[in-house]
Amino acid sequence: TTIRTSRDLIVLSGIAPVVRQGDGFRSTFTIRNTTERALDVRVAAAVRGVEESLPPQTFPLASGESRDFGWDLTAPAGRDNLQYRIEATAGDGTADRLAVVQKIVPAVPVRTVQATLTQLSGDYRLEVERPADSLPGAGGIDVALKPSLAGGLTGVKSFMEKYPYTCLEQSVSRAVALRDAALWDRIAAALPAYFDSQGLLKYFPSMIQGSDVLTSYVMSVAHAAGYAIPEDAGRRMVEALQGFVEGRIVRGSSLPTVDLSLRKLAAIEALSATQPVDPALLSSITIEPNLWPTSAVIDWYRILGRVPSIRSRDARLAEAAQILRTRLSYQGTTMNFSTERGDCLWWLMVSPDQNAVRLAWAILDDPGWGADVSRIVRGALARQKRGRWDTTVANAWGVLAMEKFSDLYEKTPVTGTSTASLAGATQSVDWAASPKG
Repeated sequence: TTIRTSRDLIVLSGIAPVVRQGDGFRSTFTIRNTTERALDVRVAAAVRGVEESLPPQTFPLASGESRDFGWDLTAPAGRDNLQYRIEATAGDGTADRLAVVQKIVPAVPVRTVQATLTQLSGDYRLEVERPADSLPGAGGIDVALKPSLAGGLTGVKSFMEKYPYTCLEQSVSRAVALRDAALWDRIAAALPAYFDSQGLLKYFPSMIQGSDVLTSYVMSVAHAAGYAIPEDAGRRMVEALQGFVEGRIVRGSSLPTVDLSLRKLAAIEALSATQPVDPALLSSITIEPNLWPTSAVIDWYRILGRVPSIRSRDARLAEAAQILRTRLSYQGTTMNFSTERGDCLWWLMVSPDQNAVRLAWAILDDPGWGADVSRIVRGALARQKRGRWDTTVANAWGVLAMEKFSDLYEKTPVTGTSTASLAGATQSVDWAASPKG
């Protein structure tokens, strides 16, 4: 038996699912008469979110006829949706109703144009000014008081929450920077789709060849974040990186440049984070840290810290630390590297900001750096622009570095009251009542 049901009068939505604030547009609907008789129809609309009332419309509909109707609207500022309610009635009582929601997005999204991160130890004053080209009624001043540096990275969180791209590196970086364990679980479950035939991870499942650079990054940052890689996936990554370092797996560079030693150092650093490493893996690398970019020196420093059986390890560790120290330069509160012009190795997922935060992360548990720790952390923070670092990878390592700093140096609970004032408006935080700020 076939049963077909239909309403006598049907209203269908044809509105755009998304409009921008300030857009003028026509919201169109379709009405259909499914009966075998003609109908005189009246349609009325109420839209929550617009000030003007919409005039009702009347028109005849022949049997089986469909007709478009609609109203011209302007998307208001300050709202994130319009809620339509359409009611159609005919003289004989036939009727239909429709409710539909239309999303509104800003034509000019609110973004951070100035950001400052500071430690409060008494009175702190900062001059602020509305940008000359800003839109009225949008934006504002956000003041966040947090008991630790890790909790104060609101610019990083905002940037990574809105970050739209989804290759494996970007997804992993978002999961780490946002400390989104659920996102990491989804990534970990999908890892088998990202392996190539030799066990290296690919940026997208549809690619043919995997990348040693990506595989090293995922293994290293996941370990630093405390995120577990499934056992089988972890075994395949270890075997692939060992094969790459030993020359059994060959991957060329993305650019015509001599970077094989740098990529092998990154792979050994990732391996050393998860398991004991045989110093023989270094046999194919000429150890010349003075000639390496800063990212490679940081990798070498971490390898030396984890593999005590390396020949002359203590002397080499001291040498690597000294090289890193001599490359640091400070201009006010901002930290730079003397090698910075050559440190932007984008095809290796390396940037100067990443070097700064990775160095901070690497030295925090090394007592040999002493008073330099606070300067390096402050210098790494001062490199932020608009409240974030320059790449997704740098933001992921930056969050980990600030978490590690907080765990080691911010154990004392914050007490008392903090007050913020702006143009006569004042708000306070009682740390006893709000220990998280």
